[in-house]
Amino acid sequence: MLTPKAERLAPQLADALRDVRGLFREHEFDPAQEHRLIRLVISDANCIRLMPPLMARLAKEAPAAQIKLEGYGPSLVARMKKGELDFVLALATSPLPPGVESFVLGQDRMVLVTRRASSSFGQAAEAGRSRALSARCHFDLRRRAV
Repeated sequence: MLTPKAERLAPQLADALRDVRGLFREHEFDPAQEHRLIRLVISDANCIRLMPPLMARLAKEAPAAQIKLEGYGPSLVARMKKGELDFVLALATSPLPPGVESFVLGQDRMVLVTRRASSSFGQAAEAGRSRALSARCHFDLRRRAV
């Protein structure tokens, strides 16, 4: 049997307990209901390559989400620590500050493209990367001197 005061508090206490239980329940993420600004630091090269398919997918799956793209800068790590940035696309070899998690999204490689008959540069490209790069430096210097 409850006291009169307990009877008056019972509905309020039931609501409070329901709210507290809700704090510990995992809520499923629904991108279609996401209404937020996502701040992403990305290089120009990655932006050109990755943003068109990302924006197309966001338009379908999270139409109310917005993306703000930012370039790299000296305050990057401090801004990450303050929670002012959501994601940074960086090289897998980039040093990370404590408390930051990363995972590899993919792998890429750089290639040198030239036409086969392109002076000594094209010939060196066939011989290997280091010779091609040396030839390119030499070629640039020669062109500037002319």
